[in-house]
Amino acid sequence: MISLLKTRLHSHKTFLNNLGLNNLGLNNANTIVKVGWWRRSFAIFIDLFILDICTKISVYPLHKGLNELYDLDIFSFLIEVDSDILRVLILYFISYIIIGVILSCFYFIYFHGYLGQTIGKRLLKIKVIQIDGGGLTWKRAFMRWMGYFVSWFPFFLGFIWVVFDKDKQAWHDKIASTYVVRV
Repeated sequence: MISLLKTRLHSHKTFLNNLGLNNLGLNNANTIVKVGWWRRSFAIFIDLFILDICTKISVYPLHKGLNELYDLDIFSFLIEVDSDILRVLILYFISYIIIGVILSCFYFIYFHGYLGQTIGKRLLKIKVIQIDGGGLTWKRAFMRWMGYFVSWFPFFLGFIWVVFDKDKQAWHDKIASTYVVRV
């Protein structure tokens, strides 16, 4: 009976591995392989590139509307700076920041909470897990996203911290009690 269970368990693990669904970050020795700074940096670069495109698409109607309203072309602000052009640029910049933060909130919380990995992490075959090895909850994904601001504020020191930390955790990982591991 026990050998039958072991055989079935092994076949299920093999099946999940073949599908790429064994996302617990375990290597062949069943130990967690934590990911360092370079791989994480490339993943966040991919994610920020995706978010930048989505934000620009979202802000484009405002940009087009403001250009038509004030009859501006792309190089107007280089020729002369008056109060109308300055107000338009400030409004566009503030709108871009607000929409970007809202999109990043939904992007990171959804992908981390639902899949444990964003598109960038998926492409680089890494995943975020809780310290106990389980998947992220929505609450923990939100805490991790809020921790990005803590990691970002003092000159990105919280992100760079991965290089010096024995557990390869950034500050936002420590806040949310998470690891980034290989899939």
